[in-house]
Amino acid sequence: MKRILGITISMLLLQLGLVEAQVTTMNLGGPTHSGVYNTTPMISFTKVAWKTELIGYGQCEFIMKDGIIYASSMKGNFSDPIRTGFRYAIDSKSGKVIWIDSLNQNLSFPVIKDSILYYGSDSKKGKQLAVNIHNGKVIWEYQLDFSSCWPPAIMGNRNYFGDHGGNWIVVDNITGKQIFKTQVNAAICNVPSLLDSIVYFSDWAGKLHAFNSKTNKDVWVYDSGSKSFNSPSIVNGVAYLINESGNLYAINLKNGSLLWSYKTDDSMYRGPAVSDGVATLITTNGHIYAFNTKDGSVLWETKKAGLGYTNTAIVKNIVYVGCADKHLYAFDLKTGKEIWNFESDSPVNTPLIDNGFVYFTSGKYLYAIK
Repeated sequence: MKRILGITISMLLLQLGLVEAQVTTMNLGGPTHSGVYNTTPMISFTKVAWKTELIGYGQCEFIMKDGIIYASSMKGNFSDPIRTGFRYAIDSKSGKVIWIDSLNQNLSFPVIKDSILYYGSDSKKGKQLAVNIHNGKVIWEYQLDFSSCWPPAIMGNRNYFGDHGGNWIVVDNITGKQIFKTQVNAAICNVPSLLDSIVYFSDWAGKLHAFNSKTNKDVWVYDSGSKSFNSPSIVNGVAYLINESGNLYAINLKNGSLLWSYKTDDSMYRGPAVSDGVATLITTNGHIYAFNTKDGSVLWETKKAGLGYTNTAIVKNIVYVGCADKHLYAFDLKTGKEIWNFESDSPVNTPLIDNGFVYFTSGKYLYAIK
């Protein structure tokens, strides 16, 4: 009886381990890209815990899993024919680099499933890469005809991603073998968002696609009429989409119908963070908005220096925003009151919050502040 009980417990533990292994780690708070982190907020600035120098300059976003930060940087300019991308594993407590590897093309930040990191690259003929999380070595490459500067979204054993040539592609995430490919006739420049069996992605024609992963067909398509770059934020049955014309759209997930829209004062390239009935975002020229998600009315707004390619992030009742004026700001979610700010040496990119610390890239450094 004891032996049978022991076997049963072992099987249960194995099953639990397998379930845990299926957890994926993505940017902007997870697969729905809500921009919300379920952790302890940083309510005041005390000190710089550490800053680690990167080669070149840091990518706008990165991810963390089990106390390790997985970040990327690039040496060279976007106009250079040859650029070098670097990928890192960095200890979040000390800032110590655990491993570093490079590739002769610009790398995106990664996403994680099990013990594999997945990257996109934006060379002329880009690649999607699968990389060993323990040492940074490439496991497989999927060669593209166009650049693909974003990592995939991961659902089960499949990776979903697009490229700048308008190809929408599905590959097996263990082997890198292509499963499905189609054309949407417009560049795809974002990480898809996931909810249940539907994959949501936007394209440069301004369309938001709700793609059924079981049938490999769009359930519906919403047309905003202008280029869209953002990963759709999926919260409480609503997809939030921005476009280059400066519009924010709230779209019903059930049928792709428009619930409301708001025209901001400038273009936008990153979608909102959404929590507790409030959606926050920053425009290219630095206008920070907070919207009521019920009707799209403005709850509060303020003006800083826009960076263009940063997302807001929310923890509890605090909004964190990186700006071009070399500051990271923390605002009260409901009132917009500035709580604290931190001045860096360079413009501040999208922050990641974990256990009372805020992490971000700024110029050639990755910072941890508390």
